[in-house]
Amino acid sequence: MGLTDEQKSVIRALYDGPGRFYHTAAHLDHMLGLFETVASRLTNKIAVELAIYYHDIIYDPKSANNEAESNARLIENMSGHVDAATLKCASEMILATTKHELPPRNTNEGDCAHFLDIDLSILGAEFSTFDQYEENVRLEYQFVPDEDFKVGRAHILQRFLERDALYFTTHFRDLYEEKARSNLQRSLRALKAES
Repeated sequence: MGLTDEQKSVIRALYDGPGRFYHTAAHLDHMLGLFETVASRLTNKIAVELAIYYHDIIYDPKSANNEAESNARLIENMSGHVDAATLKCASEMILATTKHELPPRNTNEGDCAHFLDIDLSILGAEFSTFDQYEENVRLEYQFVPDEDFKVGRAHILQRFLERDALYFTTHFRDLYEEKARSNLQRSLRALKAES
């Protein structure tokens, strides 16, 4: 058994809390839509759905512990409501968003790969959607001075571009890899031009 409608409603309200511009219920809805398209490929659909709902339930751009705190909220709320294996799988997925890398000795690598790819699908969006995403991320970090933000953001984008592949599954690589690399390169150029 997964989340009840009431639990989903409570979580959605948290995603629309103050200070969120990208990590909102719209982000949640986008991920859930993609989840539906790959559900038949997943081993533990409940775990993936839990990870989607809980991965950004705590989101404070000033904190370095969002993933750990979101995971703690998952465990606190769902222990005893789902089986231990499902909870462990969802927990591993949430913690994997810290670096967006597959963890070693993962309980279910295929599900985690799909989850991470769903979360990063925004990178492969059409230019206008990606540009809005970048603007929204900047708004979430509006407390950071421009020059510091540009340096930090450029470092993150460059780290993604240095990967052999941005996406872990063939399905999402085929859908988004080329566009995502183009978006990241374009954004990186813009950040450097502004410096």
